[in-house]
Amino acid sequence: MPSSHVAGCTHVALWSLRDWRSTSINRGGPTTFMVGLFKIMQGLCQLASAVLQARIGNARKAAQRLQRRPAHDFSCLALVRIEGFAL
Repeated sequence: MPSSHVAGCTHVALWSLRDWRSTSINRGGPTTFMVGLFKIMQGLCQLASAVLQARIGNARKAAQRLQRRPAHDFSCLALVRIEGFAL
């Protein structure tokens, strides 16, 4: 999943949260607001997990491609890095 898609989803979720805060307290009280907030946060966590799994999968594929090629010296060694995670 492209990172721009993730940023777009996050923006939509934050916009929904702002809308929820301004209207749901008048309609259903704090309980409705907390349920909505929980659902938004749960969705963001699932999205982040899916993105991380996809990036780890891509990094493993890249590492496997590098391992198939014979390395004649240590200068061929490559480090596959995922925004803060090194494999």
